[in-house]
Amino acid sequence: MLIESSNVETTSASVSEKSADQPTETKDPQQVKTFTRDEVNKMIAAEKSKAIEAARLEAQKKQEEIEKLSKMKADERAAHEMNQIKAAAEQAKIELNAYRLKDKAVAIASEKGIDTSLLNLINFKTETDETTESKVEIIATTFNAAVQAEVEKRLKQTSPTTVRQEGVFPKGIPKTIF
Repeated sequence: MLIESSNVETTSASVSEKSADQPTETKDPQQVKTFTRDEVNKMIAAEKSKAIEAARLEAQKKQEEIEKLSKMKADERAAHEMNQIKAAAEQAKIELNAYRLKDKAVAIASEKGIDTSLLNLINFKTETDETTESKVEIIATTFNAAVQAEVEKRLKQTSPTTVRQEGVFPKGIPKTIF
C-alpha cells in the first residue's frame, strides 16, 4: 500500500482541476502534460491491478512450495532445504565477485583515463579476473580510437588555395595598397 500512496502523491501533483469530460491540452512541447481525474484514476487502477497480480503470483509460489515440502519425507525435505541454502550461497558468492571485479575494473578505467560509465557494458556476474581486464583494455582501446578519429575528423581542413593574378592578391586586394 505504500507504493500505491506514493503513486497517488506524485500523479496527483500534476492533476488539473478540469472536469472529466474536458480534454487535456498542451500548448508548448516543453509544457508539462496535465491529466484529468479519470486518466489518473485509470493509471492508479492499472498499477493496483499489477501489484495485486504480482502479490497473487508470489503467494501462489509460496503455497506450491509449502505443498511440495509437506509431501516430502523428513530426509527429502532436509536435502531440498540444503539445496536451497547452497543455491543462495552460490548466488551471494557470484554477487560478491561481481562487486570485486567492478571495483577492479573502475580502478583500471580510471588509471587509463576512460569514462567509468562505459563499464556498464560488462556483465561482471559472468566474468573472471582475466576476462574483465581484457574487456576493459578493449573498451579503452576502442574508446580512445573513436575519440582520436573524431578529433582528426573535426580538425581536418582543406589546404588553402591561392589565386595570383598579375598585380592582384587573393580576394581582389590590389597590390598597390601594400
